[in-house]
Amino acid sequence: MPPAPAQQPPARQGRRRDSATGRTQWAGVLGVAAALMVLALASPTTPAAASASIAVIAPDDELQSPSATPPPSFAPPAVAPPALTPSNTAELITSPADGTFIGRNTVTVSGSASEKGSTIRVSLGDATCEVKANEMPSPSPSPSPSPSPSPVYAWSCDLAGMPNGAGQQITAIETLADGSSLTDTTTVHVLGPPSIDGHSPTISVMSGTGQPQARLTVTLSGSTASCITTVIASGYWSCDPRMPDGSMPASRSYRVSATQNHPAIGAAADRSDAAGRQIEIDNVQPGPPTITVPAGDYGLVPSPTTFSGSSAEPAGVVSVYIDDAPVPSCEATISAGAWACVGGADLPRGAHWVQARQQDVAGNIGGFSEQRRFFVGTFVAVPPATVPPVAGAPSSTPTPTPTPTPSQNAVTPAPSTPDASSSPPPLFPRADGTAPSLEEALTNWGSSTGFGAALPTLAESIERGNWARAPMLALGAILLIGLPLRLLASSLRGRIRSPFGQLTGRNRAEPTPEQEHTAGPNPWLAGLVPLAAATAFIAISGGISGEVRYLRLTFAVGVALAVLNLVGVALIARLGYRWQGVDGRLRFIPLLLVAAAVTGLLSRMTGLVPPIVTGVLIGVRFAHDTPVRKRALVNLLQAVAVLLLGVAAWIGHGMLGPVLGFWPSLLSETLATACLAGIGSAFIMMLPLGPLPGRIILEWSPWAWFGIALVGATVGFGILLGGASAHFPLAATVLIAIGFAAACVAIWAWLRFVRPVESALR
Repeated sequence: MPPAPAQQPPARQGRRRDSATGRTQWAGVLGVAAALMVLALASPTTPAAASASIAVIAPDDELQSPSATPPPSFAPPAVAPPALTPSNTAELITSPADGTFIGRNTVTVSGSASEKGSTIRVSLGDATCEVKANEMPSPSPSPSPSPSPSPVYAWSCDLAGMPNGAGQQITAIETLADGSSLTDTTTVHVLGPPSIDGHSPTISVMSGTGQPQARLTVTLSGSTASCITTVIASGYWSCDPRMPDGSMPASRSYRVSATQNHPAIGAAADRSDAAGRQIEIDNVQPGPPTITVPAGDYGLVPSPTTFSGSSAEPAGVVSVYIDDAPVPSCEATISAGAWACVGGADLPRGAHWVQARQQDVAGNIGGFSEQRRFFVGTFVAVPPATVPPVAGAPSSTPTPTPTPTPSQNAVTPAPSTPDASSSPPPLFPRADGTAPSLEEALTNWGSSTGFGAALPTLAESIERGNWARAPMLALGAILLIGLPLRLLASSLRGRIRSPFGQLTGRNRAEPTPEQEHTAGPNPWLAGLVPLAAATAFIAISGGISGEVRYLRLTFAVGVALAVLNLVGVALIARLGYRWQGVDGRLRFIPLLLVAAAVTGLLSRMTGLVPPIVTGVLIGVRFAHDTPVRKRALVNLLQAVAVLLLGVAAWIGHGMLGPVLGFWPSLLSETLATACLAGIGSAFIMMLPLGPLPGRIILEWSPWAWFGIALVGATVGFGILLGGASAHFPLAATVLIAIGFAAACVAIWAWLRFVRPVESALR
């Protein structure tokens, strides 16, 4: 059953009984309350009076019921307000926007902070900046009648040193007063301007650094010249701005600008800011400098020596080249129109050629000056067509005089008597004419001796055209030296007795054919002393002094001669024995030692560069019953082997090139000795004299002898006429050969025709 109505609260019963009356009553209360509020504002009524008024007007049943529900109030609920928090953390960075391309490495980052005085730190890689929020709040971007969110404060800072790259994030962190922080990021593409090197003046080549694989464009102000290039992986770029017709821009000062774009950083049209620099272009080639010292053929110079001259190019650099060397011997900076430098260290004795070229500040290289010949040594070369010195005049460096006009009444002056200054040089000079210090003499193991430095490479000898003249000279050597020498030897056979008679007299028994090829001392022991002597003759052919580097040279010469004798003669002879089925014995040939002494001393006394030397000292002694053909083939094999060893050493020396240090110098000097001694020995071995292989080969086959002799002599002359520093007296050699041939023919004719008639008339 439902509850009785009397049990409900009185107030609710009243409202239910007359709802319309209640609504009317509440409207009246509201109207009275509004009127009382207006009156309270208009008059100084206390709050208590106002409350009393409200209490009087309220209905009795509402005010007097203790359990009645209070009327609704318009005051806000008694709830604690929320803490201040940013309304939108993404607004911490407002610029730059996401996906922005930045053509420089610095950008201004700005935004809105949530708290006055908060610290904002912005970073991108190693690039950072820090700033505090402004004191004044920024205006709300979208005001509304509703209560405003927490205020924001503007900030900005310059972020410098940003690296290049695509999709890089700029991070901003705001630190609030309570220690909490807010973070925001934005993504940008950065490609800063390239750099331009400041070298000025320049030929027109521009260079600098940029973003690897970027496409870079260079332009010149006031000119249509430009160039486009790609930055290499190391970040370096260079290009040569050209005019539209391909010509170089005019020589003057330009404002050079360079920009770059990268396909992986931004769009194709996104280019970096321009880098600019004022650069002067100079593409005018300087003229050749002038060499004034040394003065040419009119005197000698030490080694090293001072080269000097003049030039009109200010602040340029002059490079001095000796004997067509690929690298300069010395360099000097032009000052006040003059230059000087010291070069030509360790030059061998003899004639050398010097020339110079210069490079201006911009990098333009001029042409070579005229070659000037100078001499290194202790003699003075008298130039042709000059007036001989007057007797009694002081000895000094002569001054060149103009060549007199030839006339029919001109009288050739008689040669003057040479003075002490033109005497042959000593055997043991020092290159620069001064005595080395004790420390230098005992420590320069790795210094160059200059031995073999004048040997040309195969390419150099071909380039200078010496192989076109070498066969003619080789043919002349055969006709003027080889054949006349054979003619003379045949004429003198049996007419000249050995000065060293047999100590045992005529009573000594002759060895049998079976014993002859085994007679004599041990060839290895007998060859040590001649080998040491030949080593000394070859070492002094280029000049030596009391320094340890010449001990290295002597050792290198000894090694080369040992290889030539052991491999070129002993080993090949052993192979020849087995090939031809003959037996023989190695023996020392004194005539070969005489040849080594004569060639070494002659090369030293005449300053021949490169020198002519020989080093093969042993041969083969066959039994008397050995056929000529078998002897000739074994001897021919030896001569060819020695020649091939010399050619191989020559090629190896050219491939080795300039060296520095003990072991490289030792190898270079060994190869140079093997080349010179091998080719020289091959030519000497082919001479048709007594115990030399050439006589047996000529008796067996004149054509075989002629072919091998021609090839060996051709190679020899190709080397002697080769390098730029070669000093081979060609004209004098030809004249001496002609005189030698004439003397041999004269002696043969006298012995063949005149001497028999005289003997018959007696």
